[in-house]
Amino acid sequence: GANASANSSSGGNGSNGSNATNATEGDACMTPTCCGREVRSEALLACREFESLGVVSDQNCKFWADYAESACRDTCGDCAEIARQVYNACLFLLQTRISWNAARPYCIRLERDFRNYRCPSACIDKAKECFTDKARECNALCGNYNYAPGIFRDGCNCVKKRAVSGNPDYCWGQTILSGQVMGGPIGLMHSCLLVPEDCKNHKPYTSCGYYKHCPVDVCVVKQVTCPKLDSCQTDGICASANGECYYQPLADGLPCDDGLFYTHTDTCFQGTCIGIVNKCLRDAVNCSTPNPCLHVTDKVPGGCDPPTGHCVFEHAPENAPCASLAAPGAGAVPDGNCIGGLCRRDAHALDPCANTTCPSPGPCHAAPACSREVGCLPAQPKPEGSSCDDGKPDTHGDRCIEGRCLGDPIPDPEFHNLGSGSCSGRGTVRYSADVPDIQDCRDQCREDPECTAFSHGYHTCSIFGTTRERDPNHKFWGRQWLLEFAPVRVRHAVVCFEKSGQPYWDSLTAVRKALLMLTVAVLLLLPLTWLAAVGHGPLCRSCRRLLGQDACRCCEGCTHCSRRLGRGAGKAGAAADGSQSPRSSGAQVAAASMVTVSAPAMQMQRARPPALEELSADETAGSDVFARVLDPRGEVQSSVDAPARVDG
Repeated sequence: GANASANSSSGGNGSNGSNATNATEGDACMTPTCCGREVRSEALLACREFESLGVVSDQNCKFWADYAESACRDTCGDCAEIARQVYNACLFLLQTRISWNAARPYCIRLERDFRNYRCPSACIDKAKECFTDKARECNALCGNYNYAPGIFRDGCNCVKKRAVSGNPDYCWGQTILSGQVMGGPIGLMHSCLLVPEDCKNHKPYTSCGYYKHCPVDVCVVKQVTCPKLDSCQTDGICASANGECYYQPLADGLPCDDGLFYTHTDTCFQGTCIGIVNKCLRDAVNCSTPNPCLHVTDKVPGGCDPPTGHCVFEHAPENAPCASLAAPGAGAVPDGNCIGGLCRRDAHALDPCANTTCPSPGPCHAAPACSREVGCLPAQPKPEGSSCDDGKPDTHGDRCIEGRCLGDPIPDPEFHNLGSGSCSGRGTVRYSADVPDIQDCRDQCREDPECTAFSHGYHTCSIFGTTRERDPNHKFWGRQWLLEFAPVRVRHAVVCFEKSGQPYWDSLTAVRKALLMLTVAVLLLLPLTWLAAVGHGPLCRSCRRLLGQDACRCCEGCTHCSRRLGRGAGKAGAAADGSQSPRSSGAQVAAASMVTVSAPAMQMQRARPPALEELSADETAGSDVFARVLDPRGEVQSSVDAPARVDG
């Protein structure tokens, strides 16, 4: 067989340190254990070295591994024969892409490297060569990158990229350590890219590549230490396969020290040092009591029972005088007797409500009750809105709000319009509700003694100035109000009104009222003035027809009134002298066809005052003639005999 390991173990002549020898003639041939995983994995890696030619696949490389394993088993691990089969598989595969002449040099070099480096490291005699000093040295350097089945690490795989310029190496896989490289630059993490050159088994002149398939000592790689965990155990032993620590227990019953200050009589039991616990020491128990009818026993140290940690007390003699905690002088004066380890007082002394009047905190709290168990109970506040007296003579409408008696210093408040806004500066605590009518909002501020201002807008009413801690009682106020602590944000279309005791002069409102009154007056006077101007003439004429010469009194100021009356008087005098002309008689006949004076006119003439009857005869005649002129039909009867009617 080939002497693949005939080279020196020093590696000086191009070897990787292998000193393995194949089975010689006369030796019993036994199937080596390396033919399975080790030889197959190296054949697969040799196949992947031609990945740049595009011929590598799982199926193509599988027959490389099959040929190598078959040759290994047939030749009892002869690396030369195994390498020859790898050479044949190489030629067969590469000729699918390149010529035989081009493929042969690649395959010859591959065969050499597989025979001298990969195969010897795969079939190393682990029992003889993996536990030497050199092997342990290489484990410390390369173990992090090798196969470790005990912790489920596949290790790193390295190949030479053949048919690529420079034939660079490429490594991938999984390391045992992870995270930051200890002692390395910040950010340098463990990975297969950090495989040292001396750890590679596919190239010459590497001192540790030969030991790649030796079992990894995980304890060395992880630098595991196994300190003693208990005094009843031996020193720990680290298992090289997984880096776990294992301990052997000492014999049971051996004295030991568990290191705890509160135990005693420590002995070994199933590898653990166990002592008897003194619970008084462990829990730092201090046995004391304010009960005057008990005292700490002296039968155990400090009055504490070590196994249980309980305090042990003894009773004082029965009926011995004692002072309770409620006794005068903080228990200095005896007020009872010891009975069964308890200081007991009489029933009257035990009643905290006897001869006790519980004080009330104010007029807005109900009388506090007293309980025999705890004494005076907290006083409960009266319902909101209850009547009370705050003791201040200058407040009005005192009522209870959250247990406080509050009165309003303003008996009849006025509300000053502060303009648009939400009453900023009035504090952030307020309560609000949906109130469409501003009058309801004003009434709420008037009734609440704490209210200093209110704002209204968008159907929302906000009451300011309150010191409440809860929502106002909706049953008393008749509406659901919500207490708010956040500052007001809405300002547009919101008007603020301040509650004040001073009269409020709203100049804008006053001007509006004055303008309204002036407008009404103008609207009323203009029609009346127009009617007087237009109807003055017709009224005067009607008055003259009714009153005759008295029309001047009715139409005082009419300049044409006296002139018309004068002309009427002259005509009347001529008629009285009987000197009527035919023309005048014709006028009388024509006048007879006119409408007679109405009865009211006659009544007005009969109702003239006595002063009118004192007129002279001429004036009377003139008046009568004027009346007949105004009455063409002659129906107006005169006090003077009417002249004889003139026939046509």
